[in-house]
Amino acid sequence: MLRLALVLALLLAAASAAAQSADRYAPNPNVPPIKRAGPGTLGTSARHTLGRVEKGDRAPDFDLPLAGGGRVKLSTLRGQWVVVCFVARRDGIEALVGLDTLAREVPEHVPVLAVMQEKASTLTAWAARNPTHALLLEDALGDIAAAWGAFDLERGEPRSGYAIVDPAGVVQRIVVGERTSPAEAARAVQYAVTGL
Repeated sequence: MLRLALVLALLLAAASAAAQSADRYAPNPNVPPIKRAGPGTLGTSARHTLGRVEKGDRAPDFDLPLAGGGRVKLSTLRGQWVVVCFVARRDGIEALVGLDTLAREVPEHVPVLAVMQEKASTLTAWAARNPTHALLLEDALGDIAAAWGAFDLERGEPRSGYAIVDPAGVVQRIVVGERTSPAEAARAVQYAVTGL
């Protein structure tokens, strides 16, 4: 009898320990569930940390590969007016025509930098077929567009737009997500540079 009581006590102790162990892995109703990343959710890439640039802000610097070779660092262009354009991927080669028009219509000493979500090798091939006066820059991941507040998270691509940066590196005008003709953008640049 004593032996049976001892066996029952051991079995009850083992069952109790197993129950406690199982409870350890049961969901705790006081702790919110973990949300796992899935399709359509934001990851941790820098491009998903959207900046916001407004008139009067210091222009966020970048150092990007240039179509045809070399690199362009925005801060090295201080001392001159610069136009920074963001091009939506869906605009593709058609955007090159508009960029070239803009680059031809702005004052000659104002570089037009086209920040595009393409590899420099692709941009080099495009420029070979469609010569342009704009400088085509690789922003393959869209990180620079995101830093400037010009990245569309739903589409996963930059939004079209442009910014005019003065010789001190300060943004004097920024237009993002609006359809603007090259002629309108060129007039805005002309007015910012000359006041006319």
